[in-house]
Amino acid sequence: MEQVRDVIIGIHSIAEALKNSERTHERVVATEVGIKEFQKKTRVNVSKILKKDQITIVPVKSFQDQGQKIYDSYGFSYQRIPSQIFLVTSLTPIYDVAWLYDKIFDKIGQKIFCLDQVTDVHNGAAIMRTAAFFGVNCLLIAQKGNFGISPAFSRICSGALEHVKIVKCANLSKTITKLQGIGVCCVGFCEREVDDADQLADNVEQLRLNTCVVMGSEDMGISNAVSRVIEHKVALNSFGPIQTLNVSVASALAMGKFFAY
Repeated sequence: MEQVRDVIIGIHSIAEALKNSERTHERVVATEVGIKEFQKKTRVNVSKILKKDQITIVPVKSFQDQGQKIYDSYGFSYQRIPSQIFLVTSLTPIYDVAWLYDKIFDKIGQKIFCLDQVTDVHNGAAIMRTAAFFGVNCLLIAQKGNFGISPAFSRICSGALEHVKIVKCANLSKTITKLQGIGVCCVGFCEREVDDADQLADNVEQLRLNTCVVMGSEDMGISNAVSRVIEHKVALNSFGPIQTLNVSVASALAMGKFFAY
C-alpha cells in the first residue's frame, strides 16, 4: 500500500508540524481532554491553524479505534496512540542529491549528517532529534536499507522532522565521492582513529566548511564501500571499560564535536 499521508503523534511533533507552513494538513483527531491538554502544554491553538471541519472530536472510548482505522488506511502498523490526539497531514518531503548539491553551491557552512546502514527506527528518530538540536541542515541516507517514516518515528523525533531535511541517494559511496569533489569535508566515524578529530573539528569551525559527518551501524560500522572513499576517518575514544556506544549516543557526540558552532 502506497503511503499518501503522514500520521503525526506526540504533542511536540504535532505542534511543530502544525506550525510548518510547508505542510498541507488534513485533520486533527482528538478527544476533548486531548486537545485541551495539547493546547495547554504546547500553547498552539489548533482552531487558529485549522478550519472547524478539520478538527474531529471523538469520545475517549472510541479514540483508539479511530486511530487504528486511520493507521490501517495508510498502511501503518498500529500502536496505541499517546495523549489522545493525532494529526493527519501531507507527506514529509524527501529530497534528492541534486537538491543537496544546489544547497552546497548556494551556501557555506552546511551541516550534513549521513547514516550508513542504520535501520532501527528508534535510533534514526533519536538522531534526527539531536540533529535538529545542533542545527543540522539535512540527514543523508540511502534509498534502501534505512528506517521508514512512521507515526512512531515522528513521535520520537519530537518535532525534528519539520526542521531537518531528509535526502535520499541511490548510492552513498558515489554521493560522498561527489560531495568531496565539490569541496565538502567528509568525516567518517570508525573504530580506529586516522585523523586528529579535535584539529579537524577546529578547522571545520574556523573555516565554516560544508561538512558531512558519516556514522555507520552499531554492528557493522561504516560499510566498506563508503570507508574506501571517505577522506577523513576519526574515532570516539573510550575512557572506561565499555568500548562501544549506542549509535544514537555516538551520533550525538559526533555532532557535538563537529557541529557545535
